[in-house]
Amino acid sequence: MKNPPQRLLSILAMLLVLSAVAYGSPCTVPSDPGCAPNFNMTWAIQGQGPTHNVPTGPAYWNPLGYWEVDFTPQNLGSYSFTGGQLNTNADAFLSFSYGVINNTSNTSLIFNYDFTTPFINGPNYLAEMFFSDSLLHTKFDGLNSMVAPYLSIGWTWPYISNSFVNGVLIPNFEFGVGCTTSLSTHNCSSPDDGALMEHYLTGATGTLEVKGQFIISPNSNYSLNGETDLVPIPEPGSLLLLGTSIAGVAGILRRTLHG
Repeated sequence: MKNPPQRLLSILAMLLVLSAVAYGSPCTVPSDPGCAPNFNMTWAIQGQGPTHNVPTGPAYWNPLGYWEVDFTPQNLGSYSFTGGQLNTNADAFLSFSYGVINNTSNTSLIFNYDFTTPFINGPNYLAEMFFSDSLLHTKFDGLNSMVAPYLSIGWTWPYISNSFVNGVLIPNFEFGVGCTTSLSTHNCSSPDDGALMEHYLTGATGTLEVKGQFIISPNSNYSLNGETDLVPIPEPGSLLLLGTSIAGVAGILRRTLHG
């Protein structure tokens, strides 16, 4: 039998290389399935019983331009999950919001969440973070409610929300020290709620992760939301356009002043 033509062999080799590249880098544009977020949420009774997974829906691509995970409201006995959302994009941001209610009258509950998205928009030079939370005592019985970061074996981050790139904590990107309600207002928020923007360099690709672990006391309704963004270094063309615009404005000002 004759040997296949050299041209056919070259085409087959090229297809094999392209296939290897595709399978090795599944996240190439934000809507690729390989760019979907990974997420895990659990709860447990303090000092008792197993850890339970919080039911969530699958990740899907929202036509508005980001991945979305819907957290369906549920009443699971010891606690109620009030629902929420996780939104991510590999360009790159990660935002979340959800709420939990401790329905027990004498047991504290521990919650853990871990959200991760790949990013492909680097290299980045800025990181931004926002976090806010709210705690309500639901029984109005003359007692207070409390929420606080929960430290355990293998969990050493003393804040409710912590942001990481490639598994390494972004310096200062930690929010949520927790709070205790008062008898007069019945609600509170972490005193360090707010926003932060700092210079932070990343490579072209990697993973952005936000995670936390907290404990809430009985008869408590707690909600939290946050967002972390990575801002890419402007392309040379964008810098040139910005410089040209600034020069143009300066020229107009000179003509106006000396007109």
